[in-house]
Amino acid sequence: MSKIPIPPKDYLSNVLKFIDYLDENVEVFKQDLPVFDKMQKLRERQGKLKPHEKYGDRKEYDNIQEQIINIGQEELIAPNLIESKAKELLLIESTMHTTEVKNKLAIYNFINEDIKPDEIELILESKKKYMNFRKQTDFNPFWCGPLLEDMERGLREFYSLFVDVSDMERIQLKPPTSPPKVDPIETIVNNFDNNDIDTVIDHFKDLEKYMKNGEFIEWIRQAFETMAKWRKYTLDGGISKKEVRSIFYSYWIQSGKKHGTKEGYVRLLSDYFEDFPYSSTDSNFSK
Repeated sequence: MSKIPIPPKDYLSNVLKFIDYLDENVEVFKQDLPVFDKMQKLRERQGKLKPHEKYGDRKEYDNIQEQIINIGQEELIAPNLIESKAKELLLIESTMHTTEVKNKLAIYNFINEDIKPDEIELILESKKKYMNFRKQTDFNPFWCGPLLEDMERGLREFYSLFVDVSDMERIQLKPPTSPPKVDPIETIVNNFDNNDIDTVIDHFKDLEKYMKNGEFIEWIRQAFETMAKWRKYTLDGGISKKEVRSIFYSYWIQSGKKHGTKEGYVRLLSDYFEDFPYSSTDSNFSK
């Protein structure tokens, strides 16, 4: 993304072009729907397993996860097209850093802008196009990670300047388990353990200051909702390995320290963060 800040109205213009692109290609994107159904059925199989309690379930869970990743990479059409267009229009640098979309569509960026009547007309028309795209494609969670989720949150706030947005109330994404427990703000389902997602976020919030913008919630979503190992994060700054292990160890203790569950809680750290290999993290977990 350009290092020169994009003026709010120019960024908005690019967002409207992006929505035009979604609307114009909705029939192309709909070709992914049968693939989504295939991936969702695999997710439902995962949801019936107990990967942190049974070794066989852990192996099967990982095997299914690999299938989901391979199907997504080999058969989906939309993700690469959507990501490429968002980058082309300078909306994001990558799908790993999407909160900027939400932040740049925040009301405070536009409240003092001179938005003319013909521009408002285009804005209202874009909302209709966006809602049609969402309806036609079911706003599926397998597309581009949090990109469209963050954009929707930003659009809902931005559109509220001009029109009622009650019809944009969140349509919950199909979760991998049933029934889901959904956080009203972050829309994250905790499929890892039984803790409320607010409790999870509050416990680990001290890590956020050592992560890049947007990575903390991205990690929470990845580790607790999808439990997919897409990437590892780096903790920058003055926090020691001992302090980091202490945060994760205390979470295990507070979660009940049930027999046979330690590995899963160690892997919350070792599987998702650089410089925390499983073996040494496990042996030093309480130190």
